[in-house]
Amino acid sequence: MILKKNEVPSSPKLGVEWTQSLENDIIDRLAEVDCVEIIPENFFFNRRDDFIKKLGASGTPVMIHGVELSIGSDEPVKQAHLERMLEVADRVNMIDLSDHLCMTESGGVEVGQLTPLPWSVNAADVVCKNIERVMAQVRVPFLIENIANRFVFPETELTEVQFINRVLDRTGCQLLLDLHNLHANAFNFKFDPFAWLEELDLNRVGAIHLAGGHYDDEGTLVDGHSHPIPDRVWELYRSVCAKVTPACTIVERTENFPVYGEVLTEVDKARGIVNSSIISFSQDLQSGVGR
Repeated sequence: MILKKNEVPSSPKLGVEWTQSLENDIIDRLAEVDCVEIIPENFFFNRRDDFIKKLGASGTPVMIHGVELSIGSDEPVKQAHLERMLEVADRVNMIDLSDHLCMTESGGVEVGQLTPLPWSVNAADVVCKNIERVMAQVRVPFLIENIANRFVFPETELTEVQFINRVLDRTGCQLLLDLHNLHANAFNFKFDPFAWLEELDLNRVGAIHLAGGHYDDEGTLVDGHSHPIPDRVWELYRSVCAKVTPACTIVERTENFPVYGEVLTEVDKARGIVNSSIISFSQDLQSGVGR
């Protein structure tokens, strides 16, 4: 969200990601969140139709977050898949559309995971072309999400941040900044996540994901959406919100399901951080100090 001089941020939206085990709670307590994020692939071919009807009828703002568009594949965008995503989106109050900065398919073969891309100029060109094709067909902002990297290619032309900034700058799309993915990458590949954020064009951050993962048997931090948001991710969130105000923040909890009230407690904590940042920003404007 780009803030202009003497501009106070509008009210950001705080919400949750859909998961089947919590969907009744989500519908029953929609008044306690500002928005809901859904993965459209879960609703293709009229699956879980009752939930979509209720969500659509409520008018609740909905983030449509795809997982299989394969923006990084060196081939045309999966048009039929995009159309199915938009069919789901047309049934709810879509406010933005997103997918991951990765590859999930090659040559018509599903990889079965979010696969990292080489951080090269050529790969960025491929991603940009596919994003531009998607953006030409949607009426809302399109966002790409940074992923938790299972591996990284050696000796790449660009750093990850340079790669992301290049894509954002060329296409004009926004970033869905997943702070647990950043935290996991920083832990697994031994770098400073705050320095990473310093290099990122934060003005292009349109939304944020907050989650908690777990460590596997080898000590690798996995983005599992399975545990409470850790302190380090909250620190990263405060750091971002001190500089920009993302339009949406989503708490992801799709495994190891807690009582829904625990998820809402994390939403409220995020709301408190954002609101404190907005108050601070307003005070800075009044005193002539900008972010």
